[in-house]
Amino acid sequence: MPAHDVTVTGTFEKPFTPGDANGDGLVNVTDIVATVNYIMEKPSDGFNKEAADLNGDGEVNVTDIVMMVSIIMNGDGG
Repeated sequence: MPAHDVTVTGTFEKPFTPGDANGDGLVNVTDIVATVNYIMEKPSDGFNKEAADLNGDGEVNVTDIVMMVSIIMNGDGG
């Protein structure tokens, strides 16, 4: 499976795009910034942890950011 294919499982409050951490409907550099802020314990309003946790391990970290970069670089960000 290519690195940009993402499967997210579970029950969520509302639908979201995997990688769209800031909820604007796109996966782009602003989602990376929002995720870095979350990791640095300064989350922005509207941060979506489930959307940011691209590998589904329950943690938001640099691995998820690398996956966001892959989505953006492959043009799959909406």
